[in-house]
This record gives sequence, C-alpha cells and structure tokens, in this order.
Amino acid sequence: MGYTLLFFLILMIAVNFVVVRPHRKSFNKRAIMLNSVKAGTIVYTVDGIRAEVDAVNRDVISLNCYPDGVKLLVELEAVDRIENYDEEYARHLMDAKIQKGREKYGKRVASRKPRKRGFMKGRGEDSGENAQNL
Repeated sequence: MGYTLLFFLILMIAVNFVVVRPHRKSFNKRAIMLNSVKAGTIVYTVDGIRAEVDAVNRDVISLNCYPDGVKLLVELEAVDRIENYDEEYARHLMDAKIQKGREKYGKRVASRKPRKRGFMKGRGEDSGENAQNL
C-alpha cells in the first residue's frame, strides 16, 4: 500500500516537471509578447500575414497589410510573432502594467465603504414590529 502511494507521488512530481512547467513557461512568454503589441508594431499572424498594427482594442487588433493597405480585424491570439521583438522591453511593459493594476486595485479596495455588520438584526420572526414590515 505504501509503495503504491509513493509511486503515484513520484509520478505526479515527474509529470509536473516534464509537462506542466514547460507549458506554463511558454504560456508566460507568449503572454508577455502579446502584451507588447501596440500601434506601429509589425506582426506576423498564424496564417502568415505580415502587417502593421493600426490599433489595439483589448483582444482585437486592426492590421494594415502590405503592400495594398488592406485593413483586417483579427484577434490578438492570432499573432504568431513580432518583427524586431525585444523581450527585455516587453517584460518591462508587462511589469509596469501589473504594477499599475495593483495600484488601481489597492485604491479601489481602500475607497470601498465598510460593510454594515449585523444588518439582519431585528428582522427575524421573533421581533414584533419588524416582522410585519417584511
């Protein structure tokens, strides 16, 4: 019984190191790359289209294709790679965006009104006049 449990524990650890961690690492690199897409960036889509980004709107980007100037709207996930991609700069942009989000979240939490405790007091069946108002 003990050896079976030990075997499955070692198997789970091995799967974590062989499958999960490399996938998470590549997912994070791709997220950093997609976060660095902005207007003026030249990108290649998964379909092989080379285009310049005109505008970024959350998950949808507007592309200006060469040489005819054809406009396309594609999802951000359709970007395969970025021409002249600088990973250090992209990581810096991602860190700045995360810090901005933390500051915004901190302000939102601090500005929230405290909850009123005991708001249900006196509304039970035992309280005379409040029971009639329900």
